[in-house]
Amino acid sequence: LLSGGVDMINYAPPSSIARLQKEEGISISKGPSVYNFMIYADQRKDTKQVTDNNGKKLEKNPFRDLRVRQALSYGINRKVIAERVMEGLASPVNQLTPRGFFGSNPDLPELEYDVAKAKEFLAKTKHPEGGFEIEYVYVEGFELERQMGLAMIDAYKDINVTVKMVPQTWPNMVALGSKPETSPDMLAIFATPVSTDPDAIAIQYHPESFGKYYGSHFLNDPDLIKMIEAGRAGAFIGNTSSMIKAKAARSNVHAIPMDDGMPGQVYVARPEDVAANPDKYVSFLRATHKAALEIATTEDLGPILEQIG
Repeated sequence: LLSGGVDMINYAPPSSIARLQKEEGISISKGPSVYNFMIYADQRKDTKQVTDNNGKKLEKNPFRDLRVRQALSYGINRKVIAERVMEGLASPVNQLTPRGFFGSNPDLPELEYDVAKAKEFLAKTKHPEGGFEIEYVYVEGFELERQMGLAMIDAYKDINVTVKMVPQTWPNMVALGSKPETSPDMLAIFATPVSTDPDAIAIQYHPESFGKYYGSHFLNDPDLIKMIEAGRAGAFIGNTSSMIKAKAARSNVHAIPMDDGMPGQVYVARPEDVAANPDKYVSFLRATHKAALEIATTEDLGPILEQIG
């Protein structure tokens, strides 16, 4: 951008914003995004990466203990990261669902930074004094993720937990996260929901995502899986060509064409799911149809886009 090779870029590094603002002829547009920076903790029964501070492999994965995870949560100062690492261009989050998404809870309290509480939780575990080392794997050359790692190194010194930074190329990170036996202790990713449907978040914790970069945690919690599946509606909106492809690929796809002024609008679902949950699908179709029709017929999309966020 600065050399004139391109006319526009997306997602400039926070550290570059101040310089770009001073450049004549460059205009910067800023606004809330749905990016959540997450660090997935390995929660398998056995892990080869977690060691004590002398490099000896631990018999059991400490991340399996909720209190260890709570201690690490209390031990990180999210506000400092948002203000310093992100140059004030981010805000701490307190839940997986981004603000403004259907299903997000605006009444949840902020996650605290409290070293005393972190030590209190650790004291109740098999690692009361900390004393273990975890690997933090991040994208090589991604300065923002490197700084996140440095912030964790500094923060976790207070609870005697060592963070070993391991830069990897993105293909190598994806390969490591694809198998339970090689998935890192902590894998730094930016997960972008593909839509404002809360299932775009929940699916990251479903077995369908295991082995993908956003499912490298391999968290196999039967109760969580049941909750995710209970809240899902196995339907989507597509045009005529996507319906034809879906029916060709799967025998259990049922397509419902809609002649309502939106040519090619199709709703697709599994017939057995529709039969088992008719009320849920009727509500889904009515709400989706109303929203799509409103977008298609409105002259001013501003209020709608503002509401969506």
